[in-house]
Amino acid sequence: MFSRIVCFVCMFCVFQNVNAQALVNATAIQQPASASIEPELSVEIVLNQQELQVDVPDSSAVASQFGLLGALIGMAVDNAKVKNAEQRIAAIRDEMVGYNFNEKFEAAARAAIATPGISPNPQIRIVKSAWDSSLNDVKPRPAQELTALIVTPRYSISNNFEQISLSMHVNYVSRVLKPNGKVKQSIIFTRLYRYNIPMDAISGSQATEDSNRWAALGKEQLTALADQSIKQVTDMLAFDFSSEGRALSEQSNKGIKVKFKGKEYAGKLVRQGDDFIWVQSGKAGAQTIQGYQPISGVPVSVSPAPTATTLQGSDNAVIKSE
Repeated sequence: MFSRIVCFVCMFCVFQNVNAQALVNATAIQQPASASIEPELSVEIVLNQQELQVDVPDSSAVASQFGLLGALIGMAVDNAKVKNAEQRIAAIRDEMVGYNFNEKFEAAARAAIATPGISPNPQIRIVKSAWDSSLNDVKPRPAQELTALIVTPRYSISNNFEQISLSMHVNYVSRVLKPNGKVKQSIIFTRLYRYNIPMDAISGSQATEDSNRWAALGKEQLTALADQSIKQVTDMLAFDFSSEGRALSEQSNKGIKVKFKGKEYAGKLVRQGDDFIWVQSGKAGAQTIQGYQPISGVPVSVSPAPTATTLQGSDNAVIKSE
């Protein structure tokens, strides 16, 4: 008898968890094609970046496995990486002096959010920290649940200076006030939009040489690439929640790879232009759209960003992984 009760309780818990997850997917992911997330969606755009950053891998977690000495060595290695990266990026930043990333991103994000699939009348605030904002004027009252869409961009270059990327994390969150007065924040769904601009590799070229190649592109081309990255990630957001984007997200992307300009990219083809491609990967509730625009690294005259694109209809082969 006891074993039957235990079995019943386990099955009930599993059933409840499945139902809860199904409810999240139904409400947050599989809304009707014409529905917005919320008519007057509360949106927080986190803007705290003043210049191009460097993505330096953190080795502290691995190093700490070897005790205090390992942690100290790991810290010294990380500090050296940061110092070297800051020296290499200086010339690139100098070329981009006067470029207002925050202002341009805000304008593009506002336009993308105020679309039928996201929110016809969004209530947008600019904040410096997503967590701090939840503790101030948007703090919920007892027994009240508030929701918000948190948009956090990061414009950066890889530590080996082979690729510049603009990542945009989008979290749709729920906030409730706990009895102890603290705010509990839970993620309903999350998205990552990332636009990558890899530079063609040159045999024997290391991080210092590659950083010089980026700087040699000059202000006009570097700022044009930044403008292109902002346009692309905000277009990804608007597309993802359009009727076409929602229908596409319901299709499986497992095991699919796309060939573009001689390289393969994991994911399902979403969009392509003459010099870029978008692919979608991940499961419902935490999907990712990544764009790729390979460049040669040779300075060229800047022309307006291409606007004509195609969806699910390219000449590039879509293949299944082995």
